[in-house]
Amino acid sequence: MKAETKNQIDALATDLRSQIQIKEGAATIAADAYVKSLPDGLSLETVKKLKEHDAVFYPAVTKAFGEAAIDAMKADKKIESLDLSVPLVEGDKFDTNFKRSYEHMDMATKEMKTSYGGLSASLTVQGARHNRGAMSAIKNDLKAKAMAEFAE
Repeated sequence: MKAETKNQIDALATDLRSQIQIKEGAATIAADAYVKSLPDGLSLETVKKLKEHDAVFYPAVTKAFGEAAIDAMKADKKIESLDLSVPLVEGDKFDTNFKRSYEHMDMATKEMKTSYGGLSASLTVQGARHNRGAMSAIKNDLKAKAMAEFAE
């Protein structure tokens, strides 16, 4: 982990630690902890606009892909399933899959049933992608601290 990254993590962790309360076995953090941690130049308004855009973009690209998949499957009976991976930013991606048909249990009859137009989607966020080493180091550090505190 880079020294600069470690210093940033340590400073933010110290600030966040002061905002965490643990009472009667339940942990809470100040409701504005994330917002207060935003770096200079990244406003809450910008974050909200991004979230509003995402709330429209993901359903829109899913609809567009599903319609394109239906057209392609209609034209080519051999296509049973199609995948679309939408690159976002910094390794993040939105993946969706459309299936011509799929089998599932009909809960009312307890029999297998064929349905058409199977759709699945997932969002992969690599926010800590460049900090994987940091997350691993933190995990190992916390394990060692827990071992020292709790092992008998």
